[in-house]
Amino acid sequence: MSTDEAELLNLEWMAPMDRAQALMDHGEFERALKCIREVLFLDPDNIIAWSCMSSVLEELGRPEEAMAACERAISLLPEDGWNYVDPLEQKVWLLKRFGEPGNVTALVDNILGTMGQSSEWWRRWGARLRENGEYAQAIRLYDRALCVEPSNGDAIDSKVEAFRSLGKMVELWVFLDDCVARFPGDAMLRFHRGQLLFEFGLYSEAEKDLWEAVFLDSEDARARKYLGLAIWRLGRRGEALALLWEAARQAPYDCELWSDIGLLLMETDQTTRKVEAFFYLNKALRMNPDSVRALSNMVQALTKTGHLKEAGEITSRIGELTRQNRTGTMTQEGMPQ
Repeated sequence: MSTDEAELLNLEWMAPMDRAQALMDHGEFERALKCIREVLFLDPDNIIAWSCMSSVLEELGRPEEAMAACERAISLLPEDGWNYVDPLEQKVWLLKRFGEPGNVTALVDNILGTMGQSSEWWRRWGARLRENGEYAQAIRLYDRALCVEPSNGDAIDSKVEAFRSLGKMVELWVFLDDCVARFPGDAMLRFHRGQLLFEFGLYSEAEKDLWEAVFLDSEDARARKYLGLAIWRLGRRGEALALLWEAARQAPYDCELWSDIGLLLMETDQTTRKVEAFFYLNKALRMNPDSVRALSNMVQALTKTGHLKEAGEITSRIGELTRQNRTGTMTQEGMPQ
């Protein structure tokens, strides 16, 4: 007997909401709905039950009833209810799925005007919006979190990622400049700005922030990695490789880092170094065969050594991967030229 079958046979021993969730997990939505109704009969203000009912009704193809259940769950949220993110996320999903994505903005407007002052609530709901691809709306929630708690590192980090997802690099630059001015001793902020300056090709400026990030947090392998890459672009190969080896020691499972080391070794004139370069490039691809960055670096290495057929085959593979994942961008996947 499989684990799934055993779970279904023991439903009667479960608490009602656990039973409903188990039935939902097995696609038994009609039975799950019956369990949820039993819960609501005894506890009509159960937020989790109303949220689960909305999900079940959606799966059963009853969108209007699903939205009504979702609205009921939201109406029951307490003012400090940041622990109850599910009904809000469910409404975002319903609005997008049933052709009303523009109303997501109105929903956020309403929440901004009615909910309490918990920076953690704002950050966590912002994270759910970002997971649903609502990056601009997520930024509004992160802004509210930062109004309440300007030093909330998680909110700052999440806002940075939301800006990146939107491709708003200039706005990100302005935001990071403001944050660094207010919190000059924050290693994470120094790293983010250094990384951004590196991506803009401003390697000398990036070096300053990245050195500061490494000084403030010596265990941050990302900062040491980008510092090494910036210094390499400034022509100081020995110093760059020392930093990259140290970063690899700190983050031995970072396939992109090994790939970068391989590509950088490829730029030397020594034949033995080129052999070593392919060792690290292949190591990176063994760790993650679908890494677009590692594949792009391999294409560059093969092209440099005249293996054009192999480079073309990998280029086709990159095309397949990017078509499968349209949310990714090619601007950061290969080494800067």
